[in-house]
Amino acid sequence: MKKTLFVVFPLLLVLGCEAKVWDVEYKVSGSGGSFDVTFKNKDGGTSQYSNVRSGWTYSFSTSDHGLFLYISAQNQTDGGSVTAKIYVNGIREKTSTSNGAYVIASSSMSLRSSMSLGD
Repeated sequence: MKKTLFVVFPLLLVLGCEAKVWDVEYKVSGSGGSFDVTFKNKDGGTSQYSNVRSGWTYSFSTSDHGLFLYISAQNQTDGGSVTAKIYVNGIREKTSTSNGAYVIASSSMSLRSSMSLGD
């Protein structure tokens, strides 16, 4: 009986615990005509997109609570504004806005510092 409990109890603990998953979303907006975007993707690598329009978004889910999140967006016109935002589980965590020709807005954080980490 003791051997069975020794094997079954740890197995129940592992199977009964679900990994927490966080939904991450990057958003870019602004009055500039187009933006170049650089961001950390779900694998921790860097991704880039050129000439995106206001309203651009990129979303992913992760269980890596230590993941570093980063987004920068550069206005590609000679005037206007650009805003880069990070959302975690639907909560806006970070926002940066810049105004002017070819300016850059960037936001960053560790997922570990997110306000939405609580259960």
